[in-house]
Amino acid sequence: MNKTDTRPELSLVPSAPLAALIKSRQKLETEHVAEALRECKGMVASAARHLRVDRSTVNRYIKESAYLRQIVKDERELVTDITELKLFDAIASGEAWAICFYLKTQGKDRGYVERHELTGRDGENIGVTFTFDRPNDND
Repeated sequence: MNKTDTRPELSLVPSAPLAALIKSRQKLETEHVAEALRECKGMVASAARHLRVDRSTVNRYIKESAYLRQIVKDERELVTDITELKLFDAIASGEAWAICFYLKTQGKDRGYVERHELTGRDGENIGVTFTFDRPNDND
């Protein structure tokens, strides 16, 4: 990132306070889980690894706390925003894959859709036969 870019960096390295918690093996508290989730951008498995607990433990904390659920949602939104900015950077750079992806997903109302046509041999129509099974009244 250049010096004028104010977008947040993505990092999965624990901060000093979180690393200290991990070393001391203190009882896990909601705020510890919140800090790990923020540092790991809402990724539960990464947060669990940072806290040195099982993923199910972090999931249990999230399930029991609206506060933690909101952090996960907010962090995932942030990552989505960052990802969209990277996509726009690629579009601005003329990257064909990015232009194509954007138009296929966001330009549908302008006719940028992928359509697959199925035909039979030599472009002929495909014959379709339907069979309906009716329950036997004698059963």
